[in-house]
Amino acid sequence: MTDPITVGVDGSGRSLRALVRAAHEVKPRRCPLRIVHVLPPLHSHATTGEGHAWEASDWDESVTTEATAIVRETHPDLEVTSALPAGAPAAVSPAEAEHAHTIVLGAQGMGGFGRPFLGSVASRVVGHAACPRSRT
Repeated sequence: MTDPITVGVDGSGRSLRALVRAAHEVKPRRCPLRIVHVLPPLHSHATTGEGHAWEASDWDESVTTEATAIVRETHPDLEVTSALPAGAPAAVSPAEAEHAHTIVLGAQGMGGFGRPFLGSVASRVVGHAACPRSRT
């Protein structure tokens, strides 16, 4: 199986634009799309095997459900999976990139002269991603 193009979503407009871009990247490469929403450490009810406490809230689950629905509505023939890994986004995203063809994240904020600049998560992923391509 071909490694997926992985896209990080957080429900923001920027992450949804990244989702659309990732869906367009998948088709010509004939690979699956993996939608990832990272659960922050603040969601604490169930304990993972690593001793950290996280549990997906209804909102967290709706982020991946909505992202999956958007992709399936516009690209019904694509193979789409989703995941809700737990941890710090800047640590989980590079780990997700180890098994990805490409990782796509939305940029955050605006740099000088109206250009977008990378947020801390995107900057870390671009600098540390194991996959051959990282896009923002």
